[in-house]
Amino acid sequence: MRKLTALGAAMIIAIMLCLGLLAPGTAGAQMMESKTGDLNQDGTANSVDALLVLFYSAELSEPAPEDERRWVAAADDDCDLIVTSLDATLILQSDAGMYELRP
Repeated sequence: MRKLTALGAAMIIAIMLCLGLLAPGTAGAQMMESKTGDLNQDGTANSVDALLVLFYSAELSEPAPEDERRWVAAADDDCDLIVTSLDATLILQSDAGMYELRP
């Protein structure tokens, strides 16, 4: 029962971080950015953006330093504060009409 309570608390904290309601510092400010998934700013989130996420998560590329905050915030579609292949999956699902990214 304690494990379930701790898991529930962790989920609530993650949701609050995602919505920018907790920690007005770096994480909260980063999560206030749009979750568009449109990393190359061509007006749509598609497989090209998912590929950019995969390259980033594999440490094969990184955004320009002046663009990193916006880029990482837009790429972190599951709001877990890290950019992973799961974020690429969500972008692909969004492109296929199976998932709706938050604006």
